[in-house]
Amino acid sequence: MWIYTPLLVLLLSKAALLEATFIWGLPWHQRIVNGRPIDIATAPWQVALLNNSEHFCGGSIVRKDIIITAAECLRDRLSIAHLTVRAGSTKWNSGGQLAKVDDYRIHELYGSETHENDIAVLKLVRPLRLGPSVQTIPLAKESPEHEADAYVSGWGVRKVRRECVRPTELHGVSLKIVDRKNCALSKYSLIGWEITADMICATDQGKDACGNDLGGPLVSNAQLVGVVSWAEGCAKPGYPGVYANVAYFNKWLQTAIAELENNYTTEQLPV
Repeated sequence: MWIYTPLLVLLLSKAALLEATFIWGLPWHQRIVNGRPIDIATAPWQVALLNNSEHFCGGSIVRKDIIITAAECLRDRLSIAHLTVRAGSTKWNSGGQLAKVDDYRIHELYGSETHENDIAVLKLVRPLRLGPSVQTIPLAKESPEHEADAYVSGWGVRKVRRECVRPTELHGVSLKIVDRKNCALSKYSLIGWEITADMICATDQGKDACGNDLGGPLVSNAQLVGVVSWAEGCAKPGYPGVYANVAYFNKWLQTAIAELENNYTTEQLPV
């Protein structure tokens, strides 16, 4: 039987942080795990975030000119001049609509080490044209119940037959919601990771989102309920994927969107 002393817990917590960071940095772990290729019409709210024309994160359309993603995607203060969004295409590198980013907001209390408040909002230079492949998705006002059906999508790198494969086509996978209480009782509790009120989890046998899927949509009951944030490994048994809980951030999101649409700046952004 393991007996945890405060020092041991601290050491395990630091080790877990290093392992999580290391695992997320490996390209063969940056993928939708055990999902399948899907057409963009299956998730028309999904967008690809591009930096210098290279895919680096996902996002969700919540208004014609507003995209929600993870704060982690923008924490390095990327230059707006190099940021674009591709919408309405199954492929991240061609087709659909390209729109430049005009401005963005990162949650002011985002913690890169704890992953708390991992949410951000982007405003596009011009509105997207809505159609069958480009649709907005409503923001959840309440968190879904434990074991509710959910779906996550993205362009994350996959490992196929021991080889790294960077798919150009969108992939998706069905999951089950794990509420905060049950997620906190998972193996995360053994390694000192806290599941805070701003987080929600989802998993299913051998299925998960990871790495380059960061910032993408977790959808349940036709609403955006989560934003891909972090995990201990990818589809690792006992460790559900963790998402920013959209319902928790509803008020912050409305304020951030209003500020962006009114061109009100609270800080100097890179140009």
